[in-house]
Amino acid sequence: MTLRDGIKAGAAFGTGMYAQGKMLKGLNSFYKTTKIKAFEFVKNNPLLTPAEYMATPEGVLFKAMNAQGNGIKVDRFNKTSVNKQHRNVKANIKNLNKFLEKFDSEVIKVGNKVVLLDKKGMKHVMERHHPRYWNGSIKNKQSFFSNNIDVDEITASIKETVKQNREFILQNSNPQYQVQGVINGKTYILGINNGRVGQFYSLEQ
Repeated sequence: MTLRDGIKAGAAFGTGMYAQGKMLKGLNSFYKTTKIKAFEFVKNNPLLTPAEYMATPEGVLFKAMNAQGNGIKVDRFNKTSVNKQHRNVKANIKNLNKFLEKFDSEVIKVGNKVVLLDKKGMKHVMERHHPRYWNGSIKNKQSFFSNNIDVDEITASIKETVKQNREFILQNSNPQYQVQGVINGKTYILGINNGRVGQFYSLEQ
């Protein structure tokens, strides 16, 4: 190869890399805009269930962007069996507040430590992951419990997850951490912050 050929090849390679970079930057910008518009659409249409939203043009576009590997996990959000008859978000919040009035905190003993499931923690779990109390918020990873699951089952699942991770909890010194539990074949994530339950959700539908 002559020096001239080498210079040409190098120039062609540099041009190709520049063009590819510009294209990827453009796709990333398009994705971010799509994500923002998708969330705005959900905010402005609170009566839609997650499944109904995913059937709209905005939902289809959002799902298509996810399929391209951009890191937003909405498959569970799309497949979840959220009750299509559930009332609007304001009614869900009102129902949740009524429910919480009757909820008593649970103290879960783990050796010389305790894990507290209080109203604040239960509120977060229910409004984020229970179809009947869902507040309409959508995160990058969104999953829902079965529509007919009740608070006793959720509390029992949290206790079982703590039990399965007893040794880790006793030895752990970090104030904030997550553990996994497998209950009836499903994997759950339990988040604990300063001895309090901060999150609990299923990784599967």
